[in-house]
Amino acid sequence: MEQTARKFNQQPRIVHNNEPEKKYIVQSSPYRSKMMKLFAGSMVWIGVMTTMVISANVKLTNAQLNLQDTTSKITKIQGSNTNMKQEISELSSKSRLSKIAKDSGLKMNTKNTRNVTK
Repeated sequence: MEQTARKFNQQPRIVHNNEPEKKYIVQSSPYRSKMMKLFAGSMVWIGVMTTMVISANVKLTNAQLNLQDTTSKITKIQGSNTNMKQEISELSSKSRLSKIAKDSGLKMNTKNTRNVTK
C-alpha cells in the first residue's frame, strides 16, 4: 500500500444568497453638533493651558538662572571684600606703620597720641 496523499480537485463553493443586502442608516444625534463643539472647545482649552504651563516653566528656568548668576556675583564680591579687608589690616598694622615712621626719621610721642574710633 502506497502512503502518498491523494489530490482532490475541488472547486470552491459559491453560495448564492437571494436575500437583499442590509444597509444601515446612521442617524445623527441632535446632540452630535453640541458634542463636537464641546470637544473642539476642550481641545483648544487644553492647547492654551499647555502653552501657559510651558511658558511659565521657561520663565521659571530663566529666573533660576538669573538668581544663580546673581548669587555667584555676590559670592565673588564677598571674597574680594574679605581680601581687601585683610590687605587693609596688613597695611594699617601698628608694626608696619612704626617701621615706616622709623625709616622716615619720625618719632612716636605717646603723650600727643589720641585713639579715635568710629
